[in-house]
Amino acid sequence: MKNQENKKILKLGQRLKAAREAKGLTVEQLAGQMNLPSLKVTALEEDDYDKFEASIYVTGILRLYCRLVQMDEGEAIALFYKDPSNRTDKEVKITNSLSDSGMKQSPLMVLGLLIAVVILAYVLFT
Repeated sequence: MKNQENKKILKLGQRLKAAREAKGLTVEQLAGQMNLPSLKVTALEEDDYDKFEASIYVTGILRLYCRLVQMDEGEAIALFYKDPSNRTDKEVKITNSLSDSGMKQSPLMVLGLLIAVVILAYVLFT
């Protein structure tokens, strides 16, 4: 009963930290196992989700964290989404490197490149 009461009182970050410490792991050791900077692990344990780009990243990292400390993943993720202030959905921009560099791919450019390759092949092989 007392364990159940403690679970209700502790925030997600406090639970994560307690589970890590119960396994005898330091932040650095766990971060190394997760291939993450220690700052990200500390951010999770401090419920500082602004350090992450988007909520989807937090849930993936939470799953891995929970597996490593043998904590219930589903419960941790449900607790994360239960508090609306945890959501960190910043705009994640996916871009095309050609359009970002100002280069536009046009049919004329492709045709010109094709003609250059044909001419080069003709010169080299005749």
